[in-house]
Amino acid sequence: MGNPPLIAHPEAKHSGRFFQIIQEADLIKLKRVYKYLSKLTWFRRVGNNKTISLGGQVYYLSKGIPKQQLKITFKKKSKMLIFQDDKEQKIAKLPIMGISKETLMGNLKVLPSYQLMIPFDNKTIKVNKLFES
Repeated sequence: MGNPPLIAHPEAKHSGRFFQIIQEADLIKLKRVYKYLSKLTWFRRVGNNKTISLGGQVYYLSKGIPKQQLKITFKKKSKMLIFQDDKEQKIAKLPIMGISKETLMGNLKVLPSYQLMIPFDNKTIKVNKLFES
């Protein structure tokens, strides 16, 4: 107790897995994202134009009353956001936007301009030995 995190738990220094951008999309499990979101609750005020912004996405609520505060929950089974007023009356039920591998990670079809990892197996070739003279 009282030690810095990496002193107390040196095994946390490296996960044992090297970052490879090509494999990252396969590691995202949207079911886990949906499960996490279903545990959360958000509160937003309806704008003058009957919209609410959540996670950078704008939702139009035809039955929304400007400046009214709404409670927002997520249902993982239907992948829908539920908008409720302070009396728990449902104002709207809309599909969630912006939750896909592409929107979470960016466009993987356009790889970054830096060099990708050298495809050596780290168990047989130690990368630091490549740089020894």
